[in-house]
Parts: sequence; C-alpha cells; structure tokens
Amino acid sequence: MIKKFIRYVASNYGITLDVLQSKTRLPHVVEARRVIYACIRKYTNMTYSQIGEIFNQDHSSIVFSVQKYNIYREIYPDFKEKTDLFERYFSKNFNHKHDFETKKIICQVSDTYDLTKKELTKILLNYD
Repeated sequence: MIKKFIRYVASNYGITLDVLQSKTRLPHVVEARRVIYACIRKYTNMTYSQIGEIFNQDHSSIVFSVQKYNIYREIYPDFKEKTDLFERYFSKNFNHKHDFETKKIICQVSDTYDLTKKELTKILLNYD
C-alpha cells in the first residue's frame, strides 16, 4: 500500500524508484522524498525510525525533511497546492492508522518469530 503511494509520487515527479532511493540531492528528488516522508508520517503511526529504515535513512534525516515540508507548505502557496494533491491521494487511499496500530501489536509479539525489526517492517509494509 505504501509502495503504491511511493510509485505515485515518483511518477508525478518524473523519477524512478532507483533515483528516489539514491543519494542524489537534485531539488525535485529531494522534494519528492519530503512529500513521501511527510505523508507517511502524517497518515500512519510509523515512527521516524521506521520510515528511515524503509529508505535507508537516519531518523534525524526524516525529521528534518518532514519539518522542511511543513515549513514550505506554510510559506509557498504553490508548494502547498501541489502537495495538497498528494495528501488527498494518500488520505483517500491509505489512511489506515488503525491498521498500523494492529501492526504495532504484531511487532511487539514478533520476538517469537526471529525476525529483525527491518525484516518485519518490510513485511508489514507489503501487507494490503
């Protein structure tokens, strides 16, 4: 479900998933990442660390990106208008906070399955 949103944002910015997950600092790629991080954070109960694990980023990088996203939405009307589209798309299709609460409980019990936190997070994100 989150993969679908990531692909949606990437395609709207004209970038591939490989470019999105690369270390490039091109402005349109950074902006796309900010949109993804902020929407995932806003519409799910995922922590900054969990989001960072998906994108191979430190949690502080995610925090910084989400803060920038929120600031840009306040300052730049064009950015807000553009990102409103993504927020509506995400909230309409993926507003599953209760699902993530359930998954959080599963994570707490997962010790019995000998899965790392990263493996479990990936499994749960592919859950539809």
